[in-house]
Amino acid sequence: MTNCIYCGSGRIQDRGDGKGGGKRHYCRDCRKFFTGEGAPKILLVDIETAHMLFRGWDTGDQYVRPDQIVHDWFTLCWSAKWLFGDIVMGDVVTPREALKRDDKRIIYKIHPLLDMADIVIAHNGDKFDLRKLNWRFMKYGLRPNNKYHSIDTLKKSRQVIDPPSHGLDSIGKELGFGHKDHMVEQDWLDCEAGDPKALKKMSTYCNRDVYLLEDWYLYLRPWMKTHPNLAPYVDMYRDLAPDETTCPRCLNTLHDAVFGRKWRSLAAGKLYKSGSCSHCGTQLRINY
Repeated sequence: MTNCIYCGSGRIQDRGDGKGGGKRHYCRDCRKFFTGEGAPKILLVDIETAHMLFRGWDTGDQYVRPDQIVHDWFTLCWSAKWLFGDIVMGDVVTPREALKRDDKRIIYKIHPLLDMADIVIAHNGDKFDLRKLNWRFMKYGLRPNNKYHSIDTLKKSRQVIDPPSHGLDSIGKELGFGHKDHMVEQDWLDCEAGDPKALKKMSTYCNRDVYLLEDWYLYLRPWMKTHPNLAPYVDMYRDLAPDETTCPRCLNTLHDAVFGRKWRSLAAGKLYKSGSCSHCGTQLRINY
């Protein structure tokens, strides 16, 4: 199902072919045209992994040698959804796969999704989720698919805010857009033991995290110091008036009226108008 790339609405009408042969769509809620070919493919991802088991001589800080590892970690489940999409995709290991610590089947299923994505969003993704997935892809002989641009919402939030915790659960509660499902350490142990109910609960927990991640990304987006410029994905399919431009973050069509009349001078001597996007609130400037 096609959703509006501006407001996420599902009230879409097909309006024939657009420029470049792309099919044109019309959103009945925000009354804008767009094409599926022009919209960037933005994927939200979350994974859950099992414990790494190893032998040690004490509980203090220590270096764990590879020969001390009894069982390596493996992926219990993954969840993903396209930004503004209606469906959460995902997979979880079977009880038999959990006992064998075999995640090959579910890893093969998430690989093509990352292949299709232009941008991948994950909370702590650069350090955890994406690196973990890349290792499994490499281990199972799958080709690299790192052409996408990564947005790590944990990194982005640490750059601009100082909440009590940067965890997704804490931030969701503080800002009022939701919270994680309740899980305890025993749930992970039960999953590793092949408990079907625990595995189903873990998959539901992972799905919930993706919904929270989407809300947090949209909440944080206008505050980010840097963000990939999405305008080139759609501007080639649009007929913009001379006084119109595209918000580089939410793709809303902007008019000169939303920008202040005051011209400011840059250090390099250039001039620009400043203002904010009327849809997502991102602070913008147009150079002249």
